Amino acid sequence: STARPVKVYDRDRGVCAACGFDAHRLYRQIAALATGPERMQALQRTHYPTKGDRIGRLLRDPKEGDFWEADHILPVEEGGGESDMSNLQTLCVPCHADKTRRQAQSSKERKR
Repeated sequence: STARPVKVYDRDRGVCAACGFDAHRLYRQIAALATGPERMQALQRTHYPTKGDRIGRLLRDPKEGDFWEADHILPVEEGGGESDMSNLQTLCVPCHADKTRRQAQSSKERKR
């Protein structure tokens, strides 16, 4: 539901629980810039990827959800899907991608 990310934002203010990066602040900085080249230059000074699926959208029309995500601490596949706010945390997009990659690898290894 969209209510959960709003509540996570109200609690965490867009700051990544894993690395401490203020992803909401970056969103505000990027959105305030007028052109794609200016946005690219600003993104290159961060740990955000400047290649891949999201970069076009980040340069054209940045949205808050392109910078941070509400993450289930206990993964949904392990029973964390129906939990309350205590199982949700803010992760910046790069940390969320890393966690998702690690979880996918771990899940793949368990299924062998």
